[in-house]
Amino acid sequence: MPLVGGGGAPNVSGGANPAGIGNTLNYIGNHVYGYSGAIALDGTTNENTYMKFTTGTSYVVGTVQFNNLDEGAGTDDMIYKVYFDEQVIQSYRVGSANIYTSPDNTIPILIPPYTTVKITVKDLTQASTISNIVSIVGEVYG
Repeated sequence: MPLVGGGGAPNVSGGANPAGIGNTLNYIGNHVYGYSGAIALDGTTNENTYMKFTTGTSYVVGTVQFNNLDEGAGTDDMIYKVYFDEQVIQSYRVGSANIYTSPDNTIPILIPPYTTVKITVKDLTQASTISNIVSIVGEVYG
């Protein structure tokens, strides 16, 4: 079974948080998933970190998905970023004109072994406290 950080006990779903909500990855056999849960932005135009983890000895092939939970007719523009070892490798911007009609904001991704991954959300316009969710699902190889 793949191990978080390449050593120690496997990070499996269970215990106090069976859904696996948090900022790291959960492994089940050759599958991996992570769900940030609904997190409100901090009310500034700063980047907010929704997930941060380091892969182990295997690589991951999967998708990252971003969702905005504001049910109103908002005017906020959001930018979602994926970092590998503190370098942006992918970015996704959603303008206020389509933020509430694009629920499947997915990005295919291949994460190399021993890579620190950080996924952030930033409100570019209103600096509101709108909640967002980031999820990642995939398969582990190697």
